[in-house]
Amino acid sequence: MKLSDQLKKYRLLNKLTQEDLAQQIHITRQAISRWENDLSEPDLTTLKKMADLYNIQLEELVNGNIYDYETKHNQLKFYYYLSILSFIIPLGFIISLYILISIRKKQIEYKILKGVCISRILLTVLLIVFILLNFM
Repeated sequence: MKLSDQLKKYRLLNKLTQEDLAQQIHITRQAISRWENDLSEPDLTTLKKMADLYNIQLEELVNGNIYDYETKHNQLKFYYYLSILSFIIPLGFIISLYILISIRKKQIEYKILKGVCISRILLTVLLIVFILLNFM
């Protein structure tokens, strides 16, 4: 990706107008427009200011291939779902195992309940495999 595209991409990701960015790094809005339209390029000091403002590394701002925004977003999404599942899956798994063990100890013949518990355990394992395959 060209530097001009990178500059615009990170400005928009940070929800800044050209005017907002210009004020924060003490540059004219027209200069930012020229950079984003590939008519000129900012100096190194200005690039460092922009990288600091966007809370990214200078290399990421210039090259854009170190930590792509979509990759970061997908990682955050994965950890979000994983954190939710870390509470739900073990709880359902433990409850199902507890029910199966309780039924066994009391020798109660609840075939439907056993089937539901076994299905829940299998679905939990399949869900974990599915999540890992989609996000890894």
